[in-house]
Amino acid sequence: MFIRIPSSLEILKRIGAIGGKRGIRIYLVGGPVRDIILGKTSIDLDLVSETPAQQVASILADELKGKVTFFPEFLTARIEWEEGTIDVATARREYYPVPAALPEVIPATMREDLKRRDFTINAMALSLHPDNFGELFDPFGGYEDLKEGVIRFLHPKSFVDDPTRILRGLRFSARFGFRFEETTERHIKKDKDGLLLISGERRRKEVRLLLREGLPAIRLLEKYELLPLLGFSSLHCINPPEDAQKLFSLSDPWFFYFILLTWEKEISLLERLYCLRKEEREEIIKTRKIVELEDEKEIVLSMRGLSPAALATLYAKGVTLSLDFFKKIDTLKVETSGGEIVQKGFQGREIGRILEELFYLRFKGIVRTKEDEERWIERLKKG
Repeated sequence: MFIRIPSSLEILKRIGAIGGKRGIRIYLVGGPVRDIILGKTSIDLDLVSETPAQQVASILADELKGKVTFFPEFLTARIEWEEGTIDVATARREYYPVPAALPEVIPATMREDLKRRDFTINAMALSLHPDNFGELFDPFGGYEDLKEGVIRFLHPKSFVDDPTRILRGLRFSARFGFRFEETTERHIKKDKDGLLLISGERRRKEVRLLLREGLPAIRLLEKYELLPLLGFSSLHCINPPEDAQKLFSLSDPWFFYFILLTWEKEISLLERLYCLRKEEREEIIKTRKIVELEDEKEIVLSMRGLSPAALATLYAKGVTLSLDFFKKIDTLKVETSGGEIVQKGFQGREIGRILEELFYLRFKGIVRTKEDEERWIERLKKG
């Protein structure tokens, strides 16, 4: 079977020709193949060849005038060129020293390379060689599963070897509306405790990708009783989270849903489970405190510096003032500097209080320009 590759992906034909001149067969593999079959015209460039990745990447980088970086321990390379990034791997098989660990890899055939992948819909390859450009290599029935909307793992130990595959499966189900094949679904329930074994960075990476899919992904986490295994609680919101996501223009809502799902959890637990960054930790703490406030001015001043995700969280938790704040955010910058306030005769803590008052007055629409700020300061000075 041959798959029509969009003309917008002309680079694939060029890559195949570069390899073909040197007797090297290069394949597009995994998710990009799935996406082409689904009709997408913008994909990642993930390439595999039975020829060593270092050799393939060096040839491609030379022809494309790119810069190549090698990762010999993984048998992979990455090419940075003027139009983006190309990932190249040696066809490989892998084994897991212990469950949930990162795999060790050794060179293998294309079939073995596809067999090590997470699901059949991601275990297909397209030949880029000029003599059979676009021919589908599909040894595990991924094309049929893709057309039927089925997510099927490749072997019964799949989730034991790598529990993050469960989260990836949920991500694909949420994104495409696909269902799990019966045996695969049974093993999600059977092997889900393996999620407790993965490292914080791996958990963070997969959960971040999963939560980008929004409420459909969270409903799947609830369905398969995975929330507690990830340190999450059920959503408890006053305003619908899907409304908040839309109103605050969250194209990547992962942190919004993360704050909501971990609302009742200790920060120390989240730091251990998700390797929280400093700014994330501070936003979570600040957001929780704001929800307890009642004074409007105190709420407004406390929202300074918060990300749209944190503001959306406040809205979902009933602090509707955050939406007004978000809409006005581009008009709230105080133009008068602390130095200018000093020149007008104020000093010490008075300066900070004046800047705060000016910020709040801008929020209320009482002060709109720097001239307004200066007039207000002069009135304050006169008493």
